[in-house]
Amino acid sequence: MLLVIHVQSWWAMFGLRNERDWTFGKFLLVLLQPAVLYLMAALTLPEPAVGPAGDMRSTYFAHARPFFVLAVLLLVVSVSKDLVVSGHLPVPLNLGAHALFAALWGVAAATRRDAYHRFVAPATAVVLTAYVAALFTRLP
Repeated sequence: MLLVIHVQSWWAMFGLRNERDWTFGKFLLVLLQPAVLYLMAALTLPEPAVGPAGDMRSTYFAHARPFFVLAVLLLVVSVSKDLVVSGHLPVPLNLGAHALFAALWGVAAATRRDAYHRFVAPATAVVLTAYVAALFTRLP
């Protein structure tokens, strides 16, 4: 799912191609999004030193909280980027999707309940698929 989020982010950034009023601050805010995605990707790969060999569950839970905190930060950066670059918040459907992702990922950051973590990945896949289909099949 993280790879799909990367691709969607690149696709959405292509929508900035006609932006003419760039400042260095706007550019840094735009670059913050792939930087957060990079940090999230780094947390998805297990390190041999974390947990016993082959214990993916302990590795997952060792990285889950920082991963999902970064995921929520990614949403804040995304909305901030839209606000700063375009001068307004995203359209309501986009903002609502951000709120839904924030709820899903915020709970994942706050809980270690196995059942919730088993739920959040497929829920993210469903919401992300609907999000891209509804808002990003074509760029203006």
